[in-house]
Amino acid sequence: MMKSAYFFLATPAARRRFSFVVGVYIVTWLSTWYLAGLLNQSDSVSLWFLPMGLRYFCLLVFGLPGMFVELITFGCFWLIQLLMPSHPTVGEMLFELAYHGAASFLVFLMVIVPVRRWKPVPWDFTQASATALLIGSAFVMCALEALAGSYRLLYTGIIARSEWPDAYLNWMLGNFVGVITLVPILLVRAWPRIQHYIEHGDGFHLTSSHLSIRAADRNTALAMVASLVLVFGIPWYLGLKAHFPLMALFLLLPLVTVTMLYGMRSALLGALILDSGLVILMALNGLAEQAFQYQFVMIAIAAVGMWLGGAVDARERLLLRYRDFASISNDLLWESDVQGILVNASGGLADHDVPMLGYSWLSILGERTEPDQRMALQQALANHEAFQNVEVELTLVDEASGPCWIRLSGLPLRDETGRVRGFRGTAIDVSQEMLADALIRDYNETLIHEVAERTAQLEQANDVLSELSNTDGLTGLANRRRFDVFFAHEWARALRNREYIAVLLFDIDHFKKYNDHYGHQAGDACLQAVANALRGCSRRPSELAARYGGEEFVIVAADVDAEGVLRLAEVVRQSVEALGIVHAPSSYGLVTISGGVAIGVPEEGMHKEALLHHADEALYLAKMQGRNATRIFAG
Repeated sequence: MMKSAYFFLATPAARRRFSFVVGVYIVTWLSTWYLAGLLNQSDSVSLWFLPMGLRYFCLLVFGLPGMFVELITFGCFWLIQLLMPSHPTVGEMLFELAYHGAASFLVFLMVIVPVRRWKPVPWDFTQASATALLIGSAFVMCALEALAGSYRLLYTGIIARSEWPDAYLNWMLGNFVGVITLVPILLVRAWPRIQHYIEHGDGFHLTSSHLSIRAADRNTALAMVASLVLVFGIPWYLGLKAHFPLMALFLLLPLVTVTMLYGMRSALLGALILDSGLVILMALNGLAEQAFQYQFVMIAIAAVGMWLGGAVDARERLLLRYRDFASISNDLLWESDVQGILVNASGGLADHDVPMLGYSWLSILGERTEPDQRMALQQALANHEAFQNVEVELTLVDEASGPCWIRLSGLPLRDETGRVRGFRGTAIDVSQEMLADALIRDYNETLIHEVAERTAQLEQANDVLSELSNTDGLTGLANRRRFDVFFAHEWARALRNREYIAVLLFDIDHFKKYNDHYGHQAGDACLQAVANALRGCSRRPSELAARYGGEEFVIVAADVDAEGVLRLAEVVRQSVEALGIVHAPSSYGLVTISGGVAIGVPEEGMHKEALLHHADEALYLAKMQGRNATRIFAG
């Protein structure tokens, strides 16, 4: 693929090779001009003007540099004219060069530039728009060139004004035939090699493959030559030369035949041979009076070759794409008759261990096919309806290869009367997908079970962690965090229900002296024993015993009265004293506790911390009055 519009000027090597191509072009242009002159009819009537085809091709593929190539070519032409016996003057040559250059440049801007923008080279004749664009642009270009050329003849006095219409028409038709005959074959067969040579330098090296003639080209050439001989040889022998233009239409038959057999390349070659034969025939027989008819026959031959060749190549390209997809596909393309019997199958599934051809889909379904899927397929086939994504299992010849599941889709095929003559559709192998789905289902079930187990374990662990986070590590009682949450909850409930709530605050008497006297290990044991006593005394759901900090403990009691909470405080104090833990530094000789009690009904705007503060004041009073006692806040 070209990287730029002027790839032939990209490097010094490319420019050298381009110069060589230009030289070949100039020689070819001059040769075809000389040949056209030899084959001209009387009054210089040219059936085709091949140099015009070369000019169109040059401008189309090279763009603006092609315009300079044309000027150089035309200059070489007039230099050769100077060598002729009846050569023009230098002034005439300069006039011709200027006139030709100006006319060609205007045509280039008006025709070639838009065409290059709409349809860049390479040209794809499988697109009908490309053929139409070439024919249309060639006609416009030839009409403009003929207008400029015939006007020059009129201006210089070479022709009379009355001769101008015939001169213009002959000029235009000759150019047009030359363009549509030569340009397509150059674009299709010559340009790829020219481009490759300019870019890489090896396109023109002759090899055995280049020298050998393709069978299609050989057969095309023989068929065209034979058709020319048959169409014109027998009528010539019978003296029917006057009917040659009508009989020339029979040349379309062999052209159509080789086109259908071999495609675009042979169609263009055949059109060139046929048009060349017609030109030679006209020159040999002096049939100038029939030139106009022959030109239209030549136009028809060239146009049919382009249109039909493009259509055949497009069809072949489509079929090739279909065959390639079918050959590499792991799925299946299938056809069946009206009875549902498979008559054609291609694709990877066709090589599976599944009996297909000669069987109907319903007869090769496996037992594991879901009843609703089997019914959907059966109804669609019976009712001649389209169906899509029906998942079925196929019966395998070798069960060891594993189950074969397909996703089946099909459309009814109808003839011109609308009657169903069969089905056509696709089948996608979903065996791996089904296996994957089964594995995923098993995995999901296992995963769900494992997740449930892990969730239970996590919940259990969270419960343990929650318990640990809310429990004092030494005593096993609720810690300060758990106390705050419980107290806030019960306070809110008491506020809502207008109920009493009490706080009992306890402190071990002279605990520092106990620690100093017996050691910290004995102190910890003492704390644990006191905690057990509090735990045994507060058993109601609305009560919570907690370690408040250090040697302080607290009990929150909801839904109680003053008498009950005092009784609870005394029970706790007596339970600790009853432990009988020796405490020599204490005046009581045993470990004892002091308690402060505060009770009240919460009110809006009252803070629960106030109740704690009151309990602390009562505790302070108990300590001041000798310890081993409980006091209630009196307000």
